[in-house]
Amino acid sequence: MNFQLSIDFVLVSVHHDCLANIYTTTDDPLSLRQTFRFKLNIVENEYQLHQILFPMFTRLRINTASVGYHSFIHEILQRGGRMSHWVLSRGINCKALHLRSVIQASIMDHYNDGILMGRAIAESESEFENINGGMVLAKESLVKKMLKTVRIEVGDEEDCMICLEELEVGFDALRMPCSHTFHGDCIEKWLRHGHCCPICRFKIPAN
Repeated sequence: MNFQLSIDFVLVSVHHDCLANIYTTTDDPLSLRQTFRFKLNIVENEYQLHQILFPMFTRLRINTASVGYHSFIHEILQRGGRMSHWVLSRGINCKALHLRSVIQASIMDHYNDGILMGRAIAESESEFENINGGMVLAKESLVKKMLKTVRIEVGDEEDCMICLEELEVGFDALRMPCSHTFHGDCIEKWLRHGHCCPICRFKIPAN
């Protein structure tokens, strides 16, 4: 007998402007359903259930170290155990036990990237002026090797901090080794004029 767990996620995005200490909530929450199917004995093992659910919660940026997450795991274990005991004690034959849960969560993004961006630009300008009297360029052959193409998934949306436009779901972006992600054209153009990540200053070896 299998156990089928359907989780309806209702996620509200909250933007925190750290400089102004202003919180802004999006009008349209993100709603999606994820269904997990596993062996019935999993609902008796908290660690195994956590291993199954952890990747999805992490991808949605839900804090798996929070009290709420662990309370949810505990509740699934309790309800799953009661369901399986009730079915097995009555000799009921079914292929799967179904349990549906709804999770409402707020995903908070903290923004102070304006400071980081301004500092990065200022440092880059300083490099341009002071090193060999010109620009410090990233080595072109290493740029191609070190930039990784990634598909933006649901829950991974963020702004490209070069053009300040959103990286939309389904878009193929480029990610630097430091894990910061940008539009391909934006970061390639940036690295034609410098060799550092515009956010954290991670350096790609220069020519």
